[in-house]
Amino acid sequence: MEHLQPIRLNAVDVDWARQDLSYLQPDAYNALIRRRLAGASPVCLCHSNCAKPQRSCTVARACPLVQKGNPLLKYCSWCHLSVLLCQ
Repeated sequence: MEHLQPIRLNAVDVDWARQDLSYLQPDAYNALIRRRLAGASPVCLCHSNCAKPQRSCTVARACPLVQKGNPLLKYCSWCHLSVLLCQ
């Protein structure tokens, strides 16, 4: 619950009936995600001992690539990702 403490409710009401949420329809959303993935820049976060070796990349080297936008992060395992996220 501690991570929720800094969250504050918005003071402005949103008129959801006037918002265009059509991009959330399954077909439109899937097409949007496919386009974003196709245009993404791969950022390999695999370590040098990876079973599928690619160019080894540290989080520090990956950050500028991620900040450029639309990255496709590649990592070896969930365990490896959790270690990377804690760096």
